Amino acid sequence: MKRLTQNDLKDLKNEFKPLIGLKISWLSIPLNALPGFEPSQIAVITNTILDAALPQMELLLTDEENKKKVTSLGLSKYVGAIGQRETYPDYLHKSGKRVELKGLFVDNAELNLKRPPTKREQSARIKGNITISNIQPD
Repeated sequence: MKRLTQNDLKDLKNEFKPLIGLKISWLSIPLNALPGFEPSQIAVITNTILDAALPQMELLLTDEENKKKVTSLGLSKYVGAIGQRETYPDYLHKSGKRVELKGLFVDNAELNLKRPPTKREQSARIKGNITISNIQPD
């Protein structure tokens, strides 16, 4: 397998730029329900939905400006071995490269969310089922 070059990474970064700041109007939680949620819970809900929706985002967006931004992303869910629930990276890009994309939840302090008593540390979680046999270093 061919290793990714800095140019490959630069090209992919440019391909995915339309996702930064993308507004998704069909995904919402009523304002009066927000006090029952912590910011981290909103992030989990949002990222779980987007994980499945990303490859078909152009079909789900309602405004034309955002649709145009994502139409050429060229992502599909990567199909792993039969019986595997998840395979990493999650997506196959039109370039033939496999990519893993994660959302970033930016907490809006003006929202009336349930705030934990201590500041939460940002973290990435790697599941226990990820082993060296699942990872292709290239």
